[in-house]
Amino acid sequence: MNNTLVYHYTKISTLFNIIKNKSFWLTDLSTTEDSTELPFNFIKPIGKEILGIEDTCFLPAHHYYALSCTNYSDDNLHFVGYGDNHKGVSIGINRNFIRDALPTDGCENIVGYHLKFLDVEYDRDEVESKIRQMMKANYRGNSCSANSVLTQAYNIYVSSIKSYNYHSENEVRLTYRQDYCGRKTIEIPLSDGTYFRLDDFLLSIGLERTIQNGVVNKVKTAKINNRDRKYYELSLLPFGINNVIKSVTLGKKCEYDVDTVKEFLIANGCDANVTISTLHLR
Repeated sequence: MNNTLVYHYTKISTLFNIIKNKSFWLTDLSTTEDSTELPFNFIKPIGKEILGIEDTCFLPAHHYYALSCTNYSDDNLHFVGYGDNHKGVSIGINRNFIRDALPTDGCENIVGYHLKFLDVEYDRDEVESKIRQMMKANYRGNSCSANSVLTQAYNIYVSSIKSYNYHSENEVRLTYRQDYCGRKTIEIPLSDGTYFRLDDFLLSIGLERTIQNGVVNKVKTAKINNRDRKYYELSLLPFGINNVIKSVTLGKKCEYDVDTVKEFLIANGCDANVTISTLHLR
């Protein structure tokens, strides 16, 4: 397993669109069919017990969008469920592509509040223990602190907890957390005398922060699996397509061969390694 890569399983047509448009779709997690993907009800009772509250005024301020990936590069479960029943592809993505494109570590810190890879956690007992420890360590015994700590718990865990029933997926999410401008650090000075500005960077890659009760202009809607879902189109151009996409594995039943896909990638400026799945199908 390559620890620097994660893998997105999808249809071959989606791969072609990703390469042509140089973008990923990050879809709204609140519109998922799986109610365990945004487990507010899991965190609420812990907040009630330790902080005395189960809701916070900051809670509605964040929206979560994600691209679903996995640590498994060539996996039957994922090819069946997400790779068009072996007719699709597994796309190897550099999980450090955001960091690699930023000028300093400080930039990664402020961008990472909004956009980063998150490893999904499936062990509810372990996650509950982490949440309890965090709340107890940061709670200062007053209402302001309680709201702040509960918000922090939601922000850290709400987009990365999933039912143990799905643990075999070993999911990793490229997650975009949309903020209402509550984050204080929005720019940092660079060594050349210029500034790295968070809002400018997010806009350059097709994302946007909102103001409280504000309007977002870049969010789109599409019918995915017969359901209307909101999404952002994350531009890969500022990161470099070859820094983002490192490999493509064709499913055993893919109608395109390795040479054809490789030619398409090269024609569109992508030099990712192309192979065919080694899985043995019955």
